[in-house]
Amino acid sequence: MTGGLLRWEELKAPATSALVRTYLPGTGGGRALDLGCGSAAVAAALAGDFDTVVGLDPDPSAVRRARAREVAAVRAEAERLPFRDAAFDCVYSYGALHHARPHRALPEIARVLAPGGVAVLADFCATPGTPAGRGLSRIAPILATAVAALPGYARRAGVSTALRVTAYRLSPAWVRHVRRDVFLPPAQFRAVYRASLQGARFHQQNGLIVVVWRKTSDPASGGTA
Repeated sequence: MTGGLLRWEELKAPATSALVRTYLPGTGGGRALDLGCGSAAVAAALAGDFDTVVGLDPDPSAVRRARAREVAAVRAEAERLPFRDAAFDCVYSYGALHHARPHRALPEIARVLAPGGVAVLADFCATPGTPAGRGLSRIAPILATAVAALPGYARRAGVSTALRVTAYRLSPAWVRHVRRDVFLPPAQFRAVYRASLQGARFHQQNGLIVVVWRKTSDPASGGTA
């Protein structure tokens, strides 16, 4: 993980952890899985909300960073979670599941979630009317957004950090990442998630959809939010 990406994750962590808390029932507690944990900045921010937070990421450098924060982390893919059934009371993810095949990842999330547990899964969707997978068409607006965000980051974290974050968001590595991204249109996004998480609720915020799903006590009956 590069320095710019690490700083970007740090800057986003307070807002991301607040979003997850919005949809958590009661007072928290139990075991949580941070799916696509990156450097575990969000896991660290939510550590007080659960008895245990476990991070998962396919990037070995991300796992090392998470462990350096004293967050338990494993290297694995969302499509094949290395945990027993009903291992977690909460599974949350932000901006990671579009890298996985949903027909494989979502049943795995349902499997490791305990009855009564809640999944909070936030991911990006395509602009309405844009075909899925058109990452190239998103490069110009994403780069423009990166530049526009620089003053806000400078106020929050200082000019040096803001410049490093913005440089990363304008870098060829980030552009290549964006070109590989596949985002589903909102209607297709909802249909795909409903196929595996029956009764899920959807909360749309600009280009982000937050999926909230509570697993019922009876696995055969699906889940209700």
